[in-house]
Amino acid sequence: IYVTMRQNLQNQIRSDRLVIDNLTTELELKASVLEDSEDRLKKDSILFDNEVISEYDYRQQRASHLSLQETFLNMESNRLLKQSEVSHNLLEIQRIELEEIESKEKAYSELITQRNALANAVTLWKERYLQYSPVEGELEYLGFWRDNSFVQSGQELFTVIPDKNNIVGEVMIPSYGAGKVETGQTVNVKINNYPYDEYGLLKGAVRSVSRITNKIETANGTGDAYLVVVSFPDGTTTNFGKFLPLDFESKGTAEIITKRKRLIERLFDNLKAKTEK
Repeated sequence: IYVTMRQNLQNQIRSDRLVIDNLTTELELKASVLEDSEDRLKKDSILFDNEVISEYDYRQQRASHLSLQETFLNMESNRLLKQSEVSHNLLEIQRIELEEIESKEKAYSELITQRNALANAVTLWKERYLQYSPVEGELEYLGFWRDNSFVQSGQELFTVIPDKNNIVGEVMIPSYGAGKVETGQTVNVKINNYPYDEYGLLKGAVRSVSRITNKIETANGTGDAYLVVVSFPDGTTTNFGKFLPLDFESKGTAEIITKRKRLIERLFDNLKAKTEK
């Protein structure tokens, strides 16, 4: 609507300026005619004073001159009126442009407000009705659920089982001798649910060792232990070539190979140990 109003005013201004140009040209012509009429009236005045022409002829010339003056003044008034209309329309265009800017700013402000309100509503809806998992994987329900079932706040509904490729082992080792454990060392893992004689063991590698100890409960009481994270480069396929469909609740035992020795070195170590006894 603002564009249309501005275009209409601009068209009116162009039309009025054409009228002003025409009036200016006519006024220039009328000014020349009026000047000639004034000269003639002065001459007739002298002739009338000398009784060369009659009073009637003099009055006729005077009336004609006054009529020309009136026409000239009317044309000048019309030109001034058109100039005033042009100035008014120019100011009106400025007012419309300012109003348009204010209207756009108001509309934009309302748009931002509505967008923020919508974003907040969507966020609130997501917080209330959506559940997010920090990892990708398969959904494992912790119960039997049907459509329109009622659940309580804080009730556990399901767990996410990540990709098998992301499975890592968490091993607690006693603080005694933990200094021998280093990243990259081989780890042999036996899974409780899969007998070693039948399924074999998993080959892993030490990925990280915690820098501080944790308190754990053992058969002999409370002790200090380090947390060792074990990765499985070959996945969950055992040294027997069997794939174990593990989950994140699987348990087992781990043997960390801290140093590989040749048979002769092991023999000397055993002899040394017996001699020291």
